[in-house]
Amino acid sequence: TAGEVVGEAGGPGEEVWVRFRLHVQGGVVKSALFKAYGCPHTLTVTAWVAERLRGRGRADLAPGTPAEWAEALAVPVEKLGRLLVVEDALADCARHWPEL
Repeated sequence: TAGEVVGEAGGPGEEVWVRFRLHVQGGVVKSALFKAYGCPHTLTVTAWVAERLRGRGRADLAPGTPAEWAEALAVPVEKLGRLLVVEDALADCARHWPEL
């Protein structure tokens, strides 16, 4: 069985908005797309995270933590709050995960 999972965080009037659209089959992510609004660091991290979602399940959806993403991609510490929005969008995906 397959399904689509959509999760988002941030929004209009905020500095950051992220939406993930995941194609899930057999309890794991088969592909991940995203749309995002924010600074270049936010967009880079969102794309990097999306690339790492394939093969992940609901319980381990986030590939690490925002602090780890910031370190891996040399994101300034003052941008960490924006990366929390990326994490929140993944958490929203987990909340909408289909019971397959």
